[in-house]
Amino acid sequence: FDICQTGFVEGPLIIPNFVLEELRHIADSSDSLKRNRGRRGLDILNKIQKELNIPVEIIEKDFPDIGEVDSKLLKLSQILGGKVITNDYNLNKIAEFQGVAVLNINELANA
Repeated sequence: FDICQTGFVEGPLIIPNFVLEELRHIADSSDSLKRNRGRRGLDILNKIQKELNIPVEIIEKDFPDIGEVDSKLLKLSQILGGKVITNDYNLNKIAEFQGVAVLNINELANA
């Protein structure tokens, strides 16, 4: 939310439906830590959509032959020429390896 608030993000914020489904799944977890993280993620997306002047697009595109959400996200980013914003270290490294533009929120905070 904070990064979007700064005006750093240009263009629409594209959220694939498979990412929303993953967040819903995590938010329904029996593990309270996971559940809280999933709910927080959904809350932040709702807050961005309601409070900021950034167009948010939910995309239905899916890749049924790809099982992992991270891999689907990178594939979609490659197709759209988009950038990934994440705090997931492993996703960041794989994105870099595959030539997908990525902003690691943790690295930004430590810069």
